[in-house]
Amino acid sequence: MLAQVMAEVSYMQSLRSPSVLIEHQLKYAMHRQFGRPTFRPPNPQVLGLGVYWAFVGEQQRLTISGGGENIALAESMLGVSLVEAHQWTEMRLLEGPRDERIAELRTLGYNPESAQRAFESRLAYEVDFAAQIAAGSVKRKDLRKFVQMRELVHEHWEPLTRLLAEYGLTPGGVFGTDPRRVKQNREIIAQFADAIPSVRVAVDLKTEHFRNAQKRWSANAVRDIDALGAAVPYCDVVMPDKEMSDLLSRSKVAEDLGTTVVTSFPALQQVLPPLVDRAAALDGGTAGWGNGAAGFRVTAPPGLEDF
Repeated sequence: MLAQVMAEVSYMQSLRSPSVLIEHQLKYAMHRQFGRPTFRPPNPQVLGLGVYWAFVGEQQRLTISGGGENIALAESMLGVSLVEAHQWTEMRLLEGPRDERIAELRTLGYNPESAQRAFESRLAYEVDFAAQIAAGSVKRKDLRKFVQMRELVHEHWEPLTRLLAEYGLTPGGVFGTDPRRVKQNREIIAQFADAIPSVRVAVDLKTEHFRNAQKRWSANAVRDIDALGAAVPYCDVVMPDKEMSDLLSRSKVAEDLGTTVVTSFPALQQVLPPLVDRAAALDGGTAGWGNGAAGFRVTAPPGLEDF
C-alpha cells in the first residue's frame, strides 16, 4: 500500500543516488578550495525515474529491440503500453519481495540483515560520540568542528580519498599534518566541509542534536538526517517532521541553499501550485515518462498478477 501511494504521488521520480551526488559535491569543493580539478565539474542530472536511479544513479527503462513492430507486438501481448508495464515494474521493485519468496531469495544471497547491521553501526557511532560529549571530552566551542571531521571521515572517506588520489592529492597534503598548526588545519577542514552542501546539512543537524544532552539518538534521527542531507541541497521545498524542523530552524543552511522548509500540509499546499505548473511546463505533465503516460499504473498487466 505504501509503495502504491508513493508511486501515485511521485510517479516514481526520485533524486539520484546520494553516492553520485555527493561525489559531484566533493569534486566541486575540491575545485573551489584546492584548484583540482582545474575546471568546475559539470552539474549532474539530479531528478530521474525509478528505483535503480535512486540507488545506483543510472536510469533503466524497459526496452524492446527490433523497432516499432516488435514494440507493438509486445504491447498487444501485455495488454498495456510499454510505459505502463515499466511503471508497474518500478512499483513492484519498490514494494520488495513477497513473503512467500523470501526463502527462495535467501538461497540466492538475499540478506537484508547485513544492511540493517551496517545501519546499526552508524547509529552506535553517534551514540558513542554523545557519550564522549557527556563525559566532557569535547568542548562546546569545538563541537561543530569535531562533527565536521567525523562526518567526512566516517561517512565520506572512501569517495574523498579516491577523488583526491585521482587528482594527485592526499588528505595530509590538503588538510595538513603539522601538529604545530592544529588550529589552522581544523579551519581548512571546516571550510572544506561547509563547501559540500549535503555534509553541511548533516553537520548542522547533528551538531544541534548533540547540543541537547537530553535528546537521545534514534534510528529515525539518523535516517531523517540522511534524507535531509540529500534533499535540502536539491529540492525547492522539504517537509521534515517536528524534530528535524526544529533542528533546521536553528541553522541557516536551508535558507542559504534556497530551500523552503514547511511543517504542515496546509503550508505545503500553498507552495506546491507554482512548482507543479513549472514542472508541467518542462515535461508536458508526464513526470518524465513521455508519450503514453496518462497516469501511473499500479495494477498488474493481465497475466502478470502473480509476478
